[in-house]
Amino acid sequence: MSVMQIPNSKSQSAMEYLMTYGWAILIIAVVLAALYQLGFFNGTDFVTTSCIAESGFNCQQPVMNTTGYISFNLGQISNGTMTITGVGCTNNTAQPSSFTTPTTQSFVSGQTQQVITQCPGIGNSGRIGTPFRGYIWIKYNFAGQTALLTQVALISITASTSVSFGPPTPLLDQSTNAFSANTMTLSTSQNNEPILIAADGYLGSSSPITPTVTVDGNSVTSITSITSSGSGYSWSTFLFYYIAPTQGTHSIFVQNVGVFYSPYYFNFAISVKNANSLVSSATNSVGTTTTTTVLSPSAASFIFTSVLQDCNSGSSSTATVAWTGSPSTPTSLLFGGIGNCAVAADSYTTTGTSGRYATTSTWSEAGALMTQASVMFK
Repeated sequence: MSVMQIPNSKSQSAMEYLMTYGWAILIIAVVLAALYQLGFFNGTDFVTTSCIAESGFNCQQPVMNTTGYISFNLGQISNGTMTITGVGCTNNTAQPSSFTTPTTQSFVSGQTQQVITQCPGIGNSGRIGTPFRGYIWIKYNFAGQTALLTQVALISITASTSVSFGPPTPLLDQSTNAFSANTMTLSTSQNNEPILIAADGYLGSSSPITPTVTVDGNSVTSITSITSSGSGYSWSTFLFYYIAPTQGTHSIFVQNVGVFYSPYYFNFAISVKNANSLVSSATNSVGTTTTTTVLSPSAASFIFTSVLQDCNSGSSSTATVAWTGSPSTPTSLLFGGIGNCAVAADSYTTTGTSGRYATTSTWSEAGALMTQASVMFK
């Protein structure tokens, strides 16, 4: 007698349950993992964007990108004009180690202007939704007082865009020169600020020798050089840079003795705010007019040019130089002459767009030898 096998309906139902809800659980797990990768569970839902200003200041419309640069409208209410020389950001109540310089430094009472600075702890690893809470600081001059420092706002924000609106445009900080001398002093207003140095002079031989240059006793980096040689003599332009780690006054030494023929040497130096990296350089050597061209990869760059001329005739006291450029006209910075007709000059340009920038110097006197070098920082 055979026994009929009755299917186990409970086992079958359990299997169907696992198959149905197992797939659902798996899909939910995948969705949750994707949301975690996108930063939905990092607590940013509880971060409300705000910029709470201290008494006497305004902080409006803050926006932060994924590299930690923050843009906001800053204003002050003091019944006077305030010169804001630096804006900084910290994630605690300690003073910032570095500041960025506003494109416009004059802040009239009752008006606001856009400023940009970088907040710490995000760098290039940020993403949409990365939170930040911290403090905005300014350095400023007001009512006859200089180098004032204060905390102006408490900010709470999340990164909401990957669009770049920083860093701010590099700007000339300070400049100095030393003719027929080998020492200079120059100030920087930010930490890790570049100092650009031009050493121009008459070598006295056809074999150029690179001068030794130091800042605060530290070696500098050689950028480029160019030499124009005549009958047994030559003139050269050398460009160097040094990243000054701390703000303050710096001592610059250029080894003129044994390199240049005294007294025919010209030393120039400038410091550049809101810049930290070398982009490119160019050199050229012609007679009376010469052009150097560098390529700017971004809208915010700074071009420094130094030129030296040994005149055929005339006098260093009457020689002049005219600067032209495309697409921007350079700003004449420093000029000097020694002896019959040995002259040197510097200029700078801040770029507004990416592309090629040409700097041309034209001398009033016919040139026997001429050297020109340009360098770009951003």
